[in-house]
Amino acid sequence: IFDMDGVLVDTAPFHLEAWRIFGERRGRPVTTEFFYRHFGKKNDEIFPDMFGRLSPEEIQSLSDDKESLFRACIRGRIRPLLGVDHLIRSLHDSGIRIAVGSSAPRDNVTFIIGELGIGPLLCGLVSGDDVGRGKPDPSIFLGAAGVCGVLPHCCLVFEDAPVGVEAAKAAEMACVAITTTTTENNLRKADLIISEYSQ
Repeated sequence: IFDMDGVLVDTAPFHLEAWRIFGERRGRPVTTEFFYRHFGKKNDEIFPDMFGRLSPEEIQSLSDDKESLFRACIRGRIRPLLGVDHLIRSLHDSGIRIAVGSSAPRDNVTFIIGELGIGPLLCGLVSGDDVGRGKPDPSIFLGAAGVCGVLPHCCLVFEDAPVGVEAAKAAEMACVAITTTTTENNLRKADLIISEYSQ
């Protein structure tokens, strides 16, 4: 099971760009520290930190705007992380079931999977829109195991965010963490930590 942001593609610069535009338009400047503190979380967990109490309708409207900005920022500009495309194709050719489990909205996940051209290699995907709670809750990864028809303890998760590693371990799955968006020290709960896929 692959997370998406920071695992399949390095989307952090584009998310930061989108968050900064989004924040400037609303008089809520977004710092790099704020961005990385919330990286990997769902928008409905981030917005209250920016705006205070919000209705579900307000959260949805803000989320739609921010994610539209993000997709505009990445269109035609993203590339898979070095080695991940080869890894996914090798796993697929070996008969291993592959899924994407991301806290991102479904529109972002399907957009990026389409940009990368890996859709036909996946048995399914679970997005933040498909579950009630985002990482570190294990729902996303348990859902991904379900769409693949695989028991959780038979799954291996690739993650880059501390909350994602926590979610994988809460789901009783093995976890490989890649240091694309944070330091090794922050990922120490993972079973294995790598800096790139060629290792």
